[in-house]
Amino acid sequence: MQLLLFGLSRQVDRKTYLVVGLALGVIKYAIDFAVVRLLSGGTWTLAAYLTPSLALRLDALGKEPGPLPWIMLGYALPFAWVGVSMSVRRAADSGISPWWGLGFFVPFANYVLIACLCVLPSKGHRRQDASSPDAHIHPPHLDGYFRSKRGEFRLVPLRGGRARLEGSTWYELDIAPFTYWSLLADAIVHRIHERVLAHVKIQTESD
Repeated sequence: MQLLLFGLSRQVDRKTYLVVGLALGVIKYAIDFAVVRLLSGGTWTLAAYLTPSLALRLDALGKEPGPLPWIMLGYALPFAWVGVSMSVRRAADSGISPWWGLGFFVPFANYVLIACLCVLPSKGHRRQDASSPDAHIHPPHLDGYFRSKRGEFRLVPLRGGRARLEGSTWYELDIAPFTYWSLLADAIVHRIHERVLAHVKIQTESD
């Protein structure tokens, strides 16, 4: 359950998204209601809870709410993390960009997003090994490949009888979003080159 709520790897289908979202919404409202009643004596209405407007929520707390808004903000952070993490994974599970999940933070539009994520079906092929604990994890945004095509090392002659060793790798990348993963792929390949060349340097200098 902890990985489902707070992790970023466990797949979230539409039924899980709806059930967990409703359950956490009820729990959050119950906590809000109790805290407002205990600290201010007021009533935290369902309308105040559901409104995406921060100004309207503050008005519902009265003219002098004191530290109450900060207290509510503090314990709301875990709920916000669960909401956005599950929205990102639900978007990936439905076959759309996970970035749509960040719309969870956009007032008014977040209700439209949540409604869409509750009805969009899961897409993508899943692994069939049901005995595996992660048999149903499938991030569609990672469909594709990173394929090394060719690599080479070159000795470039320098003055004074010295030489420079250069390494190159040619690879194909087909993972969306391409711009994001190409930056990581270049960094990984560059790091591999550095490790290999550093090892060769140590070996040659020690001989």
